[in-house]
Amino acid sequence: MYSTVWLALDSATNSRVALKILVAKYSSDLEEAAKLEAIQDCNPHHPGHARVGQLLDHFEHQGPHGTHTCLVLELLGPSLHLLQHATAAHSPFFPMEVVKQISRDDMLIAIDYMHTSCRLIHTDLETLKAQEVSPTLLERVRRSSGNPMFKVTDVGHANWIDNHFTYLVQPRALRAPEVILGMDWDEKIEVWSIGCLIFELTMSKPLFNPRWKLEERKITAPESYILQIIEMFGEIPKDMQESRKFAKLYFDDAGKQNVNN
Repeated sequence: MYSTVWLALDSATNSRVALKILVAKYSSDLEEAAKLEAIQDCNPHHPGHARVGQLLDHFEHQGPHGTHTCLVLELLGPSLHLLQHATAAHSPFFPMEVVKQISRDDMLIAIDYMHTSCRLIHTDLETLKAQEVSPTLLERVRRSSGNPMFKVTDVGHANWIDNHFTYLVQPRALRAPEVILGMDWDEKIEVWSIGCLIFELTMSKPLFNPRWKLEERKITAPESYILQIIEMFGEIPKDMQESRKFAKLYFDDAGKQNVNN
């Protein structure tokens, strides 16, 4: 666990806020306050600015285990993940108009803002990291107000485009092939994640199963993922097969997958 989030009251404005308190040992490593300040200040005129969760203030608190970074964030509604579960009893699928607005009008515009204006790659996109602006989701779609329904949140694991602090990023079921194969990666990996999320929102199931046939074929989770990609899209491109870090674990010299079939 990297942090806890609390509902709080801002006594100066008498408004409710979300107070995110980072675990002391991660407070300086994640640079989350600096990333949120960049998101807040880079280009307020970009339409994606309003589609990313905003930092209202931040401060440090000295506790028994060290110094905690405390982030005062705008209060948002439930995550897309929770909404999926809440509506599952009525319908396992989101209406296509909802999927289109969430993916095209909210998520893609937010990520474009982070990439082009803030020089940040979120690297941790999933349904838990999109929070509702209004509790009346379907009504918002019907009104087509042009305002965001969801905002992209939780940039603690975001990487600067010009400075990656880790090579292994993204949730396992949404991980781009170049990340799995240990290749150099850039902001394009988020196109893969969003594509997987669109499928998940449309079909109410993930595109890739991180535990697919692990025991049956006696393979690892990355091997399982590579096999699923090949079965769905065909052979991995040659340049990916020759990547310098992990490709030899998955492919032989002829370019065939080197795992149990």
